Amino acid sequence: MYFDLAVPFDLDSFFTKRVVAYTRPFYETKGSYTVEKDGKLFIVLNALGISKEDLTVEVENDQYYSGWQILKVKGSTQNDVIDKNFSLTWSYSSPKPITKIEKTVKDGLVTLEVTFDEPVKPNVKILDK
Repeated sequence: MYFDLAVPFDLDSFFTKRVVAYTRPFYETKGSYTVEKDGKLFIVLNALGISKEDLTVEVENDQYYSGWQILKVKGSTQNDVIDKNFSLTWSYSSPKPITKIEKTVKDGLVTLEVTFDEPVKPNVKILDK
């Protein structure tokens, strides 16, 4: 809670303020939940208030780690009542090549189903002498 030291403290109004808690399917300060299942990665992101049209999902090559890719999700919305912009910026680094992403937006949650390319196994013969 934020207290402005320049404003006198009012004990009566301090105890009459409501405390509101929201329960979500993941720890709220993290804002995301990931699980690997059946060779796919499922990602759930909190994008409450951001419409499907205002969300972008993109994949780019990692400039620091050769062969890695970065999955990025971005979105924003403007609330005219309080004149505030709410945004989401989230990224995930993957050592596996991403081949397909299915995006679903429902009830303020973005679900991404990420499919990876199977890694190429080297075909090297080792001979004993």
